[in-house]
Amino acid sequence: MLMLLEKLNRTGLLSVPGLLFILEALLTTGVNLMTMLRVSAKLHPRRFAITDERERWTYFELWQQTETLAGSLSQKFSIQPKQKVAIACRNHAAAIKAIFALSRLGTHVFLVNPEMSAEQFLALEERFKFDFYIHDESLTHVFNHPTLKHKSLPSYHSSAESIDRLSRTPCKNVRLKKVKTGNIVVMTGGTTGQPKAASRKPSVLNFLPPFVALLTKVHLDRYRSVYVATPVYHGYGLASLLLGVVLGAEMYFTERFDAAKGCSLIAQHRIEVL
Repeated sequence: MLMLLEKLNRTGLLSVPGLLFILEALLTTGVNLMTMLRVSAKLHPRRFAITDERERWTYFELWQQTETLAGSLSQKFSIQPKQKVAIACRNHAAAIKAIFALSRLGTHVFLVNPEMSAEQFLALEERFKFDFYIHDESLTHVFNHPTLKHKSLPSYHSSAESIDRLSRTPCKNVRLKKVKTGNIVVMTGGTTGQPKAASRKPSVLNFLPPFVALLTKVHLDRYRSVYVATPVYHGYGLASLLLGVVLGAEMYFTERFDAAKGCSLIAQHRIEVL
């Protein structure tokens, strides 16, 4: 227990400012994933949070853009608590912003394998009747289908509206309410057959055991940089992302895992944990 308290104190979470930031986040944001990001943004505002194949963002920049995105999704697309929103994206900043923004809005987030076929996506829609989709631009041909086109948005786009553009353009007169998080559902499988839903409620009780294990056994708090090679639409990739945010780690992402590219990235940035 003493070791755990010492390690938590090292992260800044148990310091006086850390405890005040946690209280402020809970009172302002509610109990959702954005609470973690807000606290890390206050504790480590200038520390780099995410480096992907396009850009890099500090924790403060990531939090600001994610709050902006949540406001835009609420105002422009009427995303509301308890709605079902599917994210079919690879590892990049727009997908990460979307996960936190949708949790901030209290939606049920479904993480879907973007390598599924058009037929699989349509079968998934028939089964779940999602309220909204966020997808990579490479899947535009799938989401041009009449059933999906009116309720989908790309993560990036060279000219049209996208998650990336919304996160950079603040909306006026948007005031988000404090909300309780919805479920995060990881759709397991799906490359060859229909995926199965594995629901994960991001509560403190579910999150605490692996967090404690990584601190006391793996000593993850000793390391500053992490390469998240596993897709965030997999359970392990999602857990790595959330733990990285709590620890204030500098996280690196590539859209596809390539061994040569991964080794080069690790050597170039002296990444400590894979």
